[in-house]
Amino acid sequence: EGAGVTTSEPERDAEDSVLIETSDGIATITLNRPHRLNAFTAEMRVRYLECLAAADRDPDVRVITVTGAGRAFCAGADFTQLDRLDEATMRREHAAQSVPSDVAMRLRKPLIAAVNGAVAGIGFAHMLMADLRFATPEARFTTAFARLGLPAEDGVAWLLARTVGTARALDLLLSARTVDGEEALRIGLVQWIVPAGELLARVREYAGALAEGSSAHSMAVMREQVYGAWGQTWPEAFARSRELLYESLKRPEFAERVARRVGAAHLSIDPVEDALMGAGFPPGWQTGVAAYEAVRAMAELTLRTGTSVVVDAVNDSEPARETWSRAAAAAGAEVRWFVITVADETTHARRLADRVRDFAHLAEPTWEQVQRLRRESAPWPDAVPRIETAERDVAGIVDEIAHALGAGSEG
Repeated sequence: EGAGVTTSEPERDAEDSVLIETSDGIATITLNRPHRLNAFTAEMRVRYLECLAAADRDPDVRVITVTGAGRAFCAGADFTQLDRLDEATMRREHAAQSVPSDVAMRLRKPLIAAVNGAVAGIGFAHMLMADLRFATPEARFTTAFARLGLPAEDGVAWLLARTVGTARALDLLLSARTVDGEEALRIGLVQWIVPAGELLARVREYAGALAEGSSAHSMAVMREQVYGAWGQTWPEAFARSRELLYESLKRPEFAERVARRVGAAHLSIDPVEDALMGAGFPPGWQTGVAAYEAVRAMAELTLRTGTSVVVDAVNDSEPARETWSRAAAAAGAEVRWFVITVADETTHARRLADRVRDFAHLAEPTWEQVQRLRRESAPWPDAVPRIETAERDVAGIVDEIAHALGAGSEG
């Protein structure tokens, strides 16, 4: 099965040939036969498949990564076993496996490959089954099968054509030529090239961001959508996405994550400074804090009641717009603009937040009540006619567009 190497160094037990370690929601699988460039034996390959299945079952694991020990990722199959293979033996071995050879394609969790060196043959196939691939500039890739009189094993033809395109897939399969890291990146075989000394840290950083920030349910469903869509028409894929959406909306996780993001559970969310710094504000930026509190309160009211509340008074300047936009991004809310000159933006933002909180006890506010809220939140009487003028202007534009389309004002 695929290309490989042979050496005379002592063999390791199957369990030692593939290591698995779990921490911080990440399962790290290491192919551990560095003296043979991590070439697969039959026992080692079974062990690798079992590790993938175990990581997928583990509730503490959210992301799986795989790499190779030493200077190779996986040099294919071990040549010391290839000369003993025949059809009957291989059929028996495959039939005896408790975990399917394509288990990587059936996972519910993202699989990320850290390609630290040479990869060939069946190692190439398993690398390609990873969802995402990081590699070093020194990594070398070859399909190798054509050099051994073998077909493209374990679904490589199907995966490779969808990864790099039909012509490039045929080039790599027919020629079995070696591709370096830079070319692999250029043709889409890998997604990132990272210096060798930084590879594992970068992969873990990326995996950690997924484990901490992304919903396990969403990642599993999206993986299914991407791979399932390859066999679907557009109407089928679209319909499936709608059904998955409806199912997700019923899950408690959706409500919990929305509550955390826009403050549905608590109108005042700490630490505000952390959120603002993440949005690009310097520490202690009081205008940003006030704007953040205002848009967060409005986002909560909008989420709870379904009634849209907008920022209705901001300083008509680029810095002010940037302040409110960043605050909205930090609060997970949308800002739509009625532009009014305001002398004290910080005071106004706090007043707006207080008014929204006072207003939040209404179970189903009417449009008129929302309008009153927005007018009462204005910093001084001059703001009210400015709002009304802006609304009339918008209404007039809508009427003109509707008339031009022949739909009348109601359209």
